[in-house]
Amino acid sequence: MSASTTEIIQQLQQFQAQDHFAADGDFYAGVQDATLKQSLNDKVAQATQLFINLYQQGQPDKDVLLQTLSDGIYQIDPDTLDTEDREQVAFTFEQFLDMTGLESSNNILNTWLYGEEVGEMLQEQLGDGQ
Repeated sequence: MSASTTEIIQQLQQFQAQDHFAADGDFYAGVQDATLKQSLNDKVAQATQLFINLYQQGQPDKDVLLQTLSDGIYQIDPDTLDTEDREQVAFTFEQFLDMTGLESSNNILNTWLYGEEVGEMLQEQLGDGQ
């Protein structure tokens, strides 16, 4: 494994252990329902493990990373969350882009967050946007 692959795996392992839905003390109040909070963190941890598995096999290509991102976020039904929690889920999954070096989610995150119609409009306005 190259150093960058090892570093990405380490970042992902640290990310996996975090509580992504706790209050941040500033803007995000956190998920109040303990069962929902645990479920969301579990789904993020599962998605993170898929990314770790990919990097343990070598440097995955962009299409595989995007499919993994999509599979991960679509484990979560956005219609079961309020707006603030939906935005937190999208923000959490956006961090995969930063860790893996992807410049864009190819509209996966916007479509999940805002729905198909708005996602398509955003993609037209932003080009290749997130």
